[in-house]
Amino acid sequence: MPVQKHRRASDMSNATIDDIIDDIIAARPSSSLLRNRAKINQFLSQYFANVPVDDMVGKPPKIMGMAAVSHLEFARTRQPGEVRLRIFNPTEKQDGYDSKFTIVEMVNDNMPFLVDSVSAAIAHQDLAVHMTIHPVLRVRRDARGRLREVLERNASDGLIESYVRFAVDREPDLHHLKILEQEILKVLSDVRSAVRDWPEMRSKMLDASTSLSKGPHGADPELLEESEALLRWMGDDHFTFLGYREYRLFKRGEKQFLRPVKGTGLGVLTKDERGGGAIELSKEMRKITRSKDWLIITKANSRSTVHRSSYLDYIGVKLFDTKGNATGERRFLGLFTSVTYSESPRNIPLLRLKVRRVLDRSQLDPSGHGGKALLHILESYPRDE
Repeated sequence: MPVQKHRRASDMSNATIDDIIDDIIAARPSSSLLRNRAKINQFLSQYFANVPVDDMVGKPPKIMGMAAVSHLEFARTRQPGEVRLRIFNPTEKQDGYDSKFTIVEMVNDNMPFLVDSVSAAIAHQDLAVHMTIHPVLRVRRDARGRLREVLERNASDGLIESYVRFAVDREPDLHHLKILEQEILKVLSDVRSAVRDWPEMRSKMLDASTSLSKGPHGADPELLEESEALLRWMGDDHFTFLGYREYRLFKRGEKQFLRPVKGTGLGVLTKDERGGGAIELSKEMRKITRSKDWLIITKANSRSTVHRSSYLDYIGVKLFDTKGNATGERRFLGLFTSVTYSESPRNIPLLRLKVRRVLDRSQLDPSGHGGKALLHILESYPRDE
């Protein structure tokens, strides 16, 4: 039965796309890129290939087709690395079709996190997304960035570009649309920075895992081993790296400050003005500095603009001098991956040490009722805590 259901959905999707193609051919769009039926068929088949059939059924095929053609025409000129973004309320005269929705369209280099990051930015402006279309197209452009051809999916040359189209709540207020545009552009800049610097940030964390030999005198050797293992574990696809920067401690009178090291920023912390000022340490922060832990693991006070709108995870790797005094910090900002929150704490470095020590201190038989109940509590306890 499930196979037949999927087949029917596939047939409905193909039939809907065929209707869109037929209506656009009949409308004869004025596009030099869609010169004949073969080119129209090739483009529209790719554009709507991954759109859920429920999002297409019942919508006028001609309007959907004209919207796709308009999106392609918007992509006429673009250089690699350039973001093309427009937010508008379509009209028949201006765009070839009318819509009861406000449309957000983008053309960008293909990269992770685009759709979910921009969706979160739209939601942040109290607008609901009613439909998302996200084809990834292979195209050919000339040296000036002018679009010459949409290629077949399996073509071996050309550029791979991301075309994203959101239909959101109708918003007639142009000022509100301008605010949305600015927020989306900021999000896209953060996505690009994070994706660009991800390999280097991961390398920084793996390097940090091998450089914890210096530390506070009298520190727990087991804690050192587990701290190193945790950094390697996070570098093994358990942490989405979004930002990195190094900091140094210094004193001014009786006060203690943490100052960023210029030029060390990566990802969303690339620009020095973003959290780039010296920070006076509070009493609690000074206490953390003096502690015999190598790592600071907490939540930042700001939400991520990349991937999902959650409070950023903050991983601080403390730096020490030869006397075991804290001298600074290597700071990583990002998000633990979703699989982390369903992983048993007995499989996560550092947490497994804490679980074992709690069980040892309890002196409960792990196979007895009390031991099993305690282990269940530890297994279901929030990983962040």
